[in-house]
Amino acid sequence: MSRRRGAARLIAWGGALAGAVAAAAGSARAQSAAPIAITHVTVVDVAAGRRLPDRTVLVRGDTVVRVGPAAAVRVPAGARVVDGRGGFLIPGLWDMGSLTLQGVRTTAPGALGLLLAHGVTGTRDLNTAMPLDSVAHLARELATGARLGPRLLWTGQALQQSYPAASPNFLRADRLPDALAYVTRLADAGAHHVRLVQGVREGDVPALVAAARARGLPATIAPVFRWADAAAMGVAGVEHFTDLTRTTARRPWRDRYLALYRGAGPRLPREQVQPFLDSLHGLSDAAERGAALRALAQRRVPVTTNMASMFWAQAMLRDRYAARARWVRAEPPAGPPPGASASRASAEGNWRDVRDLHAAGVPLLAGSLGGQGLAAVPGAALHDELELLVRAGLTPRAALAAATVTPAAVIARTYPRIRAAGAVAEGQPADLVLLDGDPLADIANVRRVRAVVAAGRLIDAGARATLLANAVAGADSADAHEAAARFLEAFDAMDDARFAAAWAADASVFLPDAGAPTRVEGRDAVLAYFRAMFADTRRRGRSTLATRARVRGLRVALLAPGAAVVTFHLGDDASPGRRTAVFRRDADAGWRLVHLHASRLTPPAGPSPAGPSPAPPGPAAP
Repeated sequence: MSRRRGAARLIAWGGALAGAVAAAAGSARAQSAAPIAITHVTVVDVAAGRRLPDRTVLVRGDTVVRVGPAAAVRVPAGARVVDGRGGFLIPGLWDMGSLTLQGVRTTAPGALGLLLAHGVTGTRDLNTAMPLDSVAHLARELATGARLGPRLLWTGQALQQSYPAASPNFLRADRLPDALAYVTRLADAGAHHVRLVQGVREGDVPALVAAARARGLPATIAPVFRWADAAAMGVAGVEHFTDLTRTTARRPWRDRYLALYRGAGPRLPREQVQPFLDSLHGLSDAAERGAALRALAQRRVPVTTNMASMFWAQAMLRDRYAARARWVRAEPPAGPPPGASASRASAEGNWRDVRDLHAAGVPLLAGSLGGQGLAAVPGAALHDELELLVRAGLTPRAALAAATVTPAAVIARTYPRIRAAGAVAEGQPADLVLLDGDPLADIANVRRVRAVVAAGRLIDAGARATLLANAVAGADSADAHEAAARFLEAFDAMDDARFAAAWAADASVFLPDAGAPTRVEGRDAVLAYFRAMFADTRRRGRSTLATRARVRGLRVALLAPGAAVVTFHLGDDASPGRRTAVFRRDADAGWRLVHLHASRLTPPAGPSPAGPSPAPPGPAAP
């Protein structure tokens, strides 16, 4: 294929993608007005663990209005008909412990679409650094259908006190009045819940829970103290299920763990933390553990699991990540995974926690921390979590209930402003997932999504493909923009190492030098050209044209998956210049500059507003 024909094909792909993405949002809203009929489908009754064959399900607006034998249900005129033969219909999945909003802000710009494409029609977001008014605006768009996405339970930053680890997603409020003031801010902004993390002092928890309740907000906690005491304080849920073992270990190991997390004891080197935590699995205080389990079960305090992003799970699931890499932004190489023995010890200990919680009758909610990169790709990570629940010892039905039946019950009791479907039944919210396999026989069949109904909007195979393409486009656009910024920063600083790393091996440059235009082929030649320019700049003792301060109108346009054109202007009105750069995602997931094209623009007539004429030109700036 010629270079010209290839470029034309890439440009055509970019235009088609933009049109498809725009059309998907509009068509989803239009479809929601028409009834939907899913015919001749097997309905999965998750609560009872049974299959109801050859059913037809009718949806009007945001509600399921009819479920019955296909022969007895009349499909209304004008309905969108989905042939459900060979398929299994389940309630929409809920990810009850995600970092979706953080993903939207950082690693997964297409997180909302990814959730829907994977059948996740609702999510409880744990914390975010996004401004509260921005989250509230997004939540309103989702609730009204102005933006396509899942039902959203949200909060702002998680509250902490004296916690040694800093994160923009956590708000450190060491003084109780400051923490209480933030609870008020969350309520005023329209948040659905308050999250307390490990650093919150045990003595402050009752006041914070009471303040949240007074404003209609449930408070969940990741307690680093006795879980039985946390349950008695009226918390609405417990996160970090792995702390069950750690907070019920025998003394003095329990005290050592508590001191570690509270920052009150000596800090362990990073490489010693996981082995120390794994060692606690064999040091359980049976009486303390039993008291914790009974207290949670008696008060119906749900516990959220989040195995999918743990180190041992990453080692176990790593072969799945390559296929998901296109949906999220490129990540720096991760450190070496823990050894096989350490991973197995962690997995076995966490699986025991899950089995004990389930056996005690504690409500389990499936969460994934989805939104944190390859180990937690939104939607796909919840599928991983359900599989891991089965590996831990739950039946497929029990695992599926942790993302459907149990979330619906907890939400009805605790988050009354949000609707959640716990069953495919009349009167339930129209959140449905049509699968190509039976999830009660094999939980891995939750991955085989044929179609999704989200708040009464049909997302068929074509719409799902568009959502996934949109996720690729969002990640690529953000990565290309960041790569361009790094390149310009390296140029402005004349940082040879960072500047060299920005170029692909087959890079080329076209520059309109003072004499004849210059074309340079190959990274080595390109770098030799610019190194001469840097040396000339240093010799002359002048700046590098202050490119970083004078970059204007930087824009990114995607050409195809993994390819983008970045355009920007340099200089001022007296010395304008346009630059066009083509970036490509290479095999190592890094974005590199393939071609840079510089164009001089004719300056305006008349005296230059920039003052005296500049020094005689050296080699052209990029």
